[in-house]
Formats: sequence, C-alpha cells, structure tokens
Amino acid sequence: MVKTIEERMIERLDKSGFDKRFICEKTGIDKNDLFLLMENERKLKTDEFVSLCVFLGLNISDFDK
Repeated sequence: MVKTIEERMIERLDKSGFDKRFICEKTGIDKNDLFLLMENERKLKTDEFVSLCVFLGLNISDFDK
C-alpha cells in the first residue's frame, strides 16, 4: 500500500521528536490543524507542506518516492 503525503509527513514529524507546540510556533500552522493532520483527519495544504519541509530541512523531492 502506498502511503499518502500526509502519512509520510506524520512519520517525519513523529521521528523529529519536536513538540507539537514548537512545530506550530516555528511553522505558523494552527495547533488544531496540526492536531488533525497528526491524527490523519485532514489533508495538508500546500503552504503547510512547504513550511514543514523547511522546518524539517527536507526537500519536496524527498516525498516523490
């Protein structure tokens, strides 16, 4: 089964060890939106995806596999 972008981002965020509050502060993502994302109950918006990639030091191409 192929994982969605959201599932792969959730894995990356979990592995990062960063507190959700810290992630929100650094990325500007609303805490409720991040919570729903982490519960895989909402899709990532493009700007959120880019912000999270920058925050985690990832390239967008890291998700094309």
